[in-house]
Amino acid sequence: PAFATACVVICGAARSLESTRQHTGKLSRKPGRPPLTYGAPVASASAATPSSMAGRRLGPKDKLMKTLKAVQKQEENKRCADCDEKLPQNVNLNINTFVCTQCCGVLRNFSHRCLGISMTDFTQDQVMALKNGGNANCNKVWMAKYKQGIDPPIPNSQDSNALKKFLTMKYLEKRWWVDPSLVNSPGYAANGGAEAAAPPSAARAGRGGRRGSDPIPPVQPISEVLPDVKQVQVSA
Repeated sequence: PAFATACVVICGAARSLESTRQHTGKLSRKPGRPPLTYGAPVASASAATPSSMAGRRLGPKDKLMKTLKAVQKQEENKRCADCDEKLPQNVNLNINTFVCTQCCGVLRNFSHRCLGISMTDFTQDQVMALKNGGNANCNKVWMAKYKQGIDPPIPNSQDSNALKKFLTMKYLEKRWWVDPSLVNSPGYAANGGAEAAAPPSAARAGRGGRRGSDPIPPVQPISEVLPDVKQVQVSA
């Protein structure tokens, strides 16, 4: 009898559970009402969407990195300032250039401060210095007297010996360096040395004895300078 009673109770509970499940399913299938699901994640009203992420404001560090990346992508900075390596990922804060990893290793031995772009939180002053500097402006000073075909060639980044010798000549010996104040002077000419940096008037005075302030007269036809040759009489 006890076993039979237990079976009746279990069967009754099963029928009740099945009835409840069917009733819930009918409710979920009413028009305009989504079916009930169990265990599905509930979407948060504050969940980030692509549009909200795109529209979020950049923080100060993000803005500085965006500016630095834009400077890095400039044509003059797409190649290492000191060798032939493309797409340098480091900066030399001593002279505000973009340099490769191989050159960084040598330059650090010269006490230059070289940092990786992706691993550094740069200050605003550092980013502005790199923006106003760059590889082209640097080499106007440090490579001003360099003569291609005469001086040692720009080294390959994988040739460590040639790289070290070249950077020693460039930065320690200052073989091709000129005073930065002369670079933007009116009489300066690239690769010309001190003579080219001198004002043109001074160069003329040194060659012909003419005072630098005296202008050189233009070339004129002889007929405009001398009278008619037929009327010129040579006195004895």
